[in-house]
Amino acid sequence: MKTFKCILQQLQAIHFPIFVLENVDLEDDKGSNLDLILEALREPGYQVKAYMMISSDYGLPQRRVRLYFIGIHRDDFPNFRFDKVLEYLQLFRLRCQSPVLWFNDHCQTEQI
Repeated sequence: MKTFKCILQQLQAIHFPIFVLENVDLEDDKGSNLDLILEALREPGYQVKAYMMISSDYGLPQRRVRLYFIGIHRDDFPNFRFDKVLEYLQLFRLRCQSPVLWFNDHCQTEQI
């Protein structure tokens, strides 16, 4: 939590137009910490969405499920909408996988 507080201080002090944060999956958390994190990230003026992904699907050498937080500052992008983000992530994912991995992944139902 100390690292997260430091990140919040940086977001407030520097006013990044966009940020991406990554953390372990909070699945066992029952949502309470996730809600607190999202609320804290939104407080400095960001629109924030969390995406649960398996990093290896995107070319990274990790198989664990991770949470990725994408934040867009409302002052810099007042009309930004997240509805296309998953589509772009899926396109990027397909470019990172071999055809065999792509086929295997699409024969099963999974979250990105």
